[in-house]
Amino acid sequence: MDEQLADLVFEGGGVKGIGLAGAFAQLEQRGYRPRCVAGTSAGAITAALVAAGYTGQELVKAVEEMPFEQFCDEPRLHLLGPIAEVAELLSKRGLHSGNFFLQWMREMLAAKGKRTFGDLRNPAAPDNAKQQHLLQVIASDLTEHSMLVLPRDAQLLGIEPDDLEAEGAEDLDAEATGDLEAGELDENPGLGGDDAFDETAETEDSEEEDG
Repeated sequence: MDEQLADLVFEGGGVKGIGLAGAFAQLEQRGYRPRCVAGTSAGAITAALVAAGYTGQELVKAVEEMPFEQFCDEPRLHLLGPIAEVAELLSKRGLHSGNFFLQWMREMLAAKGKRTFGDLRNPAAPDNAKQQHLLQVIASDLTEHSMLVLPRDAQLLGIEPDDLEAEGAEDLDAEATGDLEAGELDENPGLGGDDAFDETAETEDSEEEDG
């Protein structure tokens, strides 16, 4: 079967993200190979691993071995009871620190020799702003109420695109669900965005039509 290149976009949706590994494995079996990938929320996790070089079967194995229960780090104030947890949710905009998830993503990417978006540059399109990197993460800036496409919008956060850690982008993107605590980058609280997917797809299409 001839190999076919495809740009892939992985939608968010919490636990639905588990099925993306199987979907990608099926695409591989049918002769498709990823060119550039993008994703939001749970889909950003899959997209990052695909961009790093994981095969469909490796993704399926990762899902089967994924320590889901450990992703829910204990809230810092959990020993003080539910009221303290609600206070933490309101102040931190999330219940869990996300430290375990961040470390898990870091190790998964490191296993393929990847760390920053600079490691995910696209050699086939070095001068194309939209395709300079193999991975793009769709996120929402909760402070500015705006959509971001990382890494190309990383400079809005005071970071050079190539210097942005790929696992950090996945961690930030997960925060909008309210499960992980919102972090801060140059006074911009956490990023995330299950709802940014459709808007982003429309924006990309409009830009292509205009261009």
